[in-house]
Amino acid sequence: MQPGKADIRQQMRRQRSALSAADCRALSLAASRRIRTQAWYVRSKTIAGYMPQGRELDIRPVLAHALRRGARTYLPRLSREDGLMQLCEFNAHSELLANHLGIPEPDGSATPLETLNLVLLPLVAFDLKGNRLGQGGGYYDRLLGNIGGWGKPLLVGVAYDFQRAEQLPCESWDVPLDAVVTPSAIHLFSKRLQAQG
Repeated sequence: MQPGKADIRQQMRRQRSALSAADCRALSLAASRRIRTQAWYVRSKTIAGYMPQGRELDIRPVLAHALRRGARTYLPRLSREDGLMQLCEFNAHSELLANHLGIPEPDGSATPLETLNLVLLPLVAFDLKGNRLGQGGGYYDRLLGNIGGWGKPLLVGVAYDFQRAEQLPCESWDVPLDAVVTPSAIHLFSKRLQAQG
């Protein structure tokens, strides 16, 4: 019997929590270096990322690098009106304020998702069909649910190698990833990304 989402989340969070701070830093740097060498990253002029929580892989080195090379960068913000996730621009001088979940977020104006080239997403687990299991709040599902086709940004998950699952349960509203980057590998799922090199 295939494990359910709650079981998978519990297992992956347990493994992630067992990492030392030093291991988390080293693996985060390895994943960040791997992202920065990809042609699809180098070509991206508008990039959304995330602020790591707990032992999530820390991609702040990627965002700092993107700013240095002149890309515009964005972070999630939860709307105060409806609780939906928005992506807001930030830079080295932006003030980040903690939201009700304790996650630092920018106070800038939201940008339409379709204007972005690349979105780097955290996850709890992934499989080799491009399915992503998030924290369970549904924020990314609702954000990504209204886009489709070739007009959307590249969606790239960032994960530890151990977060790969054999097969994840899927829902009709799940939006598949184009790729997942881990500290030791890049898993490409979409022909769209493969066509970009």
